[in-house]
Amino acid sequence: MSFQFLAKLPILILLLASASVLADEEKSPDLTGPPAREEFLVLPLHVHILTADGHPEIDCKLADSDIERIIGKANRVWSMAGIAYRIESLDREPAENIEQFEEHKKLAEGGTLGIYRTIAPKGTRALPGLHVYYVHALPVNGVYLGANMCFVKETASLRKVEGGIDEPIPRVTSHEIGHALGLIHRQNTTNLMASGTTGTILNQAEMTRSRAIAKKFPGVMTASECAAAATAAEKKGDEQLAKRLREAMASIPK
Repeated sequence: MSFQFLAKLPILILLLASASVLADEEKSPDLTGPPAREEFLVLPLHVHILTADGHPEIDCKLADSDIERIIGKANRVWSMAGIAYRIESLDREPAENIEQFEEHKKLAEGGTLGIYRTIAPKGTRALPGLHVYYVHALPVNGVYLGANMCFVKETASLRKVEGGIDEPIPRVTSHEIGHALGLIHRQNTTNLMASGTTGTILNQAEMTRSRAIAKKFPGVMTASECAAAATAAEKKGDEQLAKRLREAMASIPK
């Protein structure tokens, strides 16, 4: 047995173990209904609608009402895992570093999506929680760039599958958030983590994995904590916060 083989053996064992875990997760039973209301987790979500005069690829035209519909549908998808998203902030803001972005894009020749981090405004980027940035166009429907940062294009298109969602953008949003919660791509076309389809199904293993990561997010609440926070916000006269907390609660099945 060669030294080179022995040196690679730990890596091979790790890869085989990972493949075994993934195979087991693929066989995990699909979720058929949401958990009990008291088991729900509510995560803060920062939504960014990026604008850029003279740069139609970036300049997003989604209205606030579109975002409410999109996140509402994403919440219905994720309700199966007992996770709801409350819009912590909704910002329509100019993309930053456009010239640097365009220069990097030319150098990369479209080979990397990481350059989209460049245009995320620093002023709102540091807010704790998940961040979803909407732009007009991307080389792909959406991408998770790490550090709780997802990009989704408003022109997304998907391949329809039986039982799939009726609109691309909420599905792409839900899919990219899935990556932020530790989920990987699946071959099953009706699964939420399949690439390019309208599928929204999650399985038991995916629920377990995503909830474990969701519990670590700063600002995460239980359903009862969210309800209490809404009441507290109302008493303080913060109607906007109370409204968003109540909307999150309304997305949780009774």
